[in-house]
Amino acid sequence: MSWHPVPDAAAVTAALEAPASAVPVRIGDTALILTRDARGTLHALANECPHQGAAVCRETQRGAESLECPNHFWVFDLAGTFRGSRLALDMGRTAPPDPAKDLAEFACREADGTVEVQL
Repeated sequence: MSWHPVPDAAAVTAALEAPASAVPVRIGDTALILTRDARGTLHALANECPHQGAAVCRETQRGAESLECPNHFWVFDLAGTFRGSRLALDMGRTAPPDPAKDLAEFACREADGTVEVQL
């Protein structure tokens, strides 16, 4: 595994300035979501729902509390943890922890205005 810079670093960094933000990016053939959670922690997540492979994040989001797969409404927090389906959550049901349903996470780091992801 090696570190790869995120393309268009200035735009990505600007989009991630505020907490509760998410930006879809691609490094080579790998589709990712860069998120900054409410505490300001940066995450690099696979932009592929573990259910059926749909892209979870299709455009930059600011003020996002969660990410939602458009195919079957699976909901993930900004750290990639599966929270349940939108329909179940709207009825007050919560899903038990199931790491197999979480978005895959990659190591990432920020340095000198750039973001790098370890692939």
